[in-house]
Amino acid sequence: MDMEETKEYIVNCQSYDGGFWLVPGLESHGSDEGGATYSAVVALRLMGFIEDAILSISSVIDVESLLEWCLQRQAIDGGFQGRVNKAT
Repeated sequence: MDMEETKEYIVNCQSYDGGFWLVPGLESHGSDEGGATYSAVVALRLMGFIEDAILSISSVIDVESLLEWCLQRQAIDGGFQGRVNKAT
């Protein structure tokens, strides 16, 4: 597996809103955007492209947008929604 090429593909899947989708250049939408975002971050972490100190300035992804996206997905009951206006 070419980890550099895989990293580039995943990084290009990060949307303007901070979440990830399965195809580069598209917004993070659909019924499983939470899963796509989770999978993208976990894959980058497991391949060693995201360190424990994810907030480092040299991160390969836009961490600030990702954190904002995650915060916007948290519901009042403490759970998370997969997309805007979807119940947890």
